[in-house]
Amino acid sequence: IHDVSNPVMKGLKVDSLPAIVGILPTGEKHILSAGMVVNDLESGIKEISELLEKFEKKYKKASKETARESTCDSDDERVPLLTKENVRGLCGEKTSVCIIGVFRKPRTKEKLQAILSS
Repeated sequence: IHDVSNPVMKGLKVDSLPAIVGILPTGEKHILSAGMVVNDLESGIKEISELLEKFEKKYKKASKETARESTCDSDDERVPLLTKENVRGLCGEKTSVCIIGVFRKPRTKEKLQAILSS
């Protein structure tokens, strides 16, 4: 994904990157964050953690209301990179949270992958 003009991004109603999109078991999409700017690693981790905790509560509530069970896609430790070919599979209807990052430096990408893998 290079920018928000991608049809998948338009479908998710993402207007700026990086973005975190949550999808409830009902299929309802929530943009948890878009265009996030992180000044330092610690505050970035805290901000993302808070967003994900809030969404997790919504997700659990929606799961109970729809009587669906949430399942994890895999126990793989590796965080997959989003490409044009795999965007629908990774950020599709069956994915509860999709974190879309844009990196100018490989080191930044490695840091985020380490955080998300832990």
